[in-house]
Amino acid sequence: MVWAWITMMALASPGQRDLDSVVELVERLHPSPTRHLSEQHWLDAVEQERVRLAGSSDPREVTASISRVLALLGDGHVEVGLPPGLLADPQLFPLQLAWFDGRALVVSAPDDAMVGRELTQVAGVPANDLHEELVALVSVDGQQRVAAEAALRADPWRHLHLVLPQEPTYDVVFADGETRTLPAASREDVGALRRGSRLAPASPQPVLNLRGDVAWWTLPSFGNPDAAAVDASVEDVFSQALPDRLVLDLRGNAGGFRTHGAAIVSHLVDDPFAQWKSASLQLEPVPKRLRKHLSVPYGLPEEETLRLLRTGASERIDTEPLAALFVPREPRYEGQVVVLVDGVTESAAVEMVVGLKAARPEVLVVGEPTGGACDHHNGQRPVLFVTPRLGVPVLMSLVDIDLVPLEGCVPGSGVLPDISVAWTVEAVKSRQDPWEVWVERWAARRD
Repeated sequence: MVWAWITMMALASPGQRDLDSVVELVERLHPSPTRHLSEQHWLDAVEQERVRLAGSSDPREVTASISRVLALLGDGHVEVGLPPGLLADPQLFPLQLAWFDGRALVVSAPDDAMVGRELTQVAGVPANDLHEELVALVSVDGQQRVAAEAALRADPWRHLHLVLPQEPTYDVVFADGETRTLPAASREDVGALRRGSRLAPASPQPVLNLRGDVAWWTLPSFGNPDAAAVDASVEDVFSQALPDRLVLDLRGNAGGFRTHGAAIVSHLVDDPFAQWKSASLQLEPVPKRLRKHLSVPYGLPEEETLRLLRTGASERIDTEPLAALFVPREPRYEGQVVVLVDGVTESAAVEMVVGLKAARPEVLVVGEPTGGACDHHNGQRPVLFVTPRLGVPVLMSLVDIDLVPLEGCVPGSGVLPDISVAWTVEAVKSRQDPWEVWVERWAARRD
C-alpha cells in the first residue's frame, strides 16, 4: 500500500498533487467535512477532479477543481483565491450579470442601454450552462443554492474566469437575437461596474441616513479591527434623537468581528443575550510538509494557532464566551426595528441577526434567506494554506460553532425572513431597489 501510494504521488500531475494536499488538510483541520455530504460522496468528488486534472498544471483548471471540491463542504468560511499571475494582465468580462429564474440579465454595463437586457450566450456558452458551472464553484453554508446565486449576483467575476478563458473581446448574444462583440474590461472598469450596480452596497463603510421618520443604518461590513472606535461610533448613533423607526441594513455584510453587531444589539435589548450556544475545536496534527505552507491571515495573533497546528487539539465550550460583553447598554432604543438581509449576509452578520431575533422575536427580518446558516457555521481561527506547486490560496476557519436556538430555523439553511423581498427581473429593469420600496411603504404606515 505504501509503495502504491508513493508511486501514485510520483506519477501525479502538479494539479493533482495540489488537490491532494488541500484534501489532506481539510481532513485534518476542517471542523465538520461530512456535515452536508457522505464520506463516499466526498471521495467520489475528489477522484472525479483528480481524473480531470490528469497531466494538468494549468492554474485556472486547478483552482476550479479545488473550488468544486471545497464547495461540497457547505462551508461559507472556505474561500479559494486565485494564484499569483492568473489575472496579472486581466482581460475581464465587461458586463455584470445576474441570473433570475433561469434568465441572465445585465445589471451593470458601460453602455447603460444594456442594463436589464437578457443574454442567451456568453463567449459561445449558453448562459444557463455558464450559470450551472459557476454555482458549482461557490462555497456557501449548507450548500444553499439561493445563497450561491446571491453570491454570484454580488460578484460574478470572482468565479467567472475560472470558467471562461480571458480574451481581448467577448461575443454576447441577447435574447432578441442581437449579437455584440465587446472589448475586455480592466480591473478599474470592473470596479466601476460594481459601483454602478444597485445589487451591491452603495458604501463600503457604515452610514446613518435620516429619512423622515426612519433612521436607515447601512452596515455593509463588520471588518473594522478597532473595537474601541466601533463602540464609540455605535454610542454616537444611539445618543442621537433617532426617529421611532430604525432600519439595520445588513445586505452584503459578509461578517467580520461579531462584537460589532453585539454592540448594536446591546442598545436594543433589556436583558443579556447570546449568539453562540457552543463551540468546539478538533484538529489533527499537521505534518511539517503541509504546515510550512500555512499561515494566519489578517494580521491576527499567530503563535497559539500555529502551536495547535503542530500539536492538534480537542476543546469544547457550551456557553457564550463573550457573555460579559453581551449585556444591555444605555441609551436603550425604544422604537421599531427592521433588519434588511440578503443572500450574502453571512458569518458575524448572521450571528447578530440570530442573537437579536432570539432576544426580541418581534423584530422584523426583511429580505431573502441569509447566506449564513441560522444554526451553525465554522468560524474563528482562520488559516491560509497556499498550495505547494501552483500557489492556489485556500482560506478556512477551524472552530465549529452552534448558534443559539432560533424559532423557525431550518438546519443548514439561512435565517428565513419574516417578509420576503428580493431582486427580480422587473426590479432590475425598473432600477428600483425592492428593499427601499418596502421600507417606504412600511414608513408610510403608522401601525
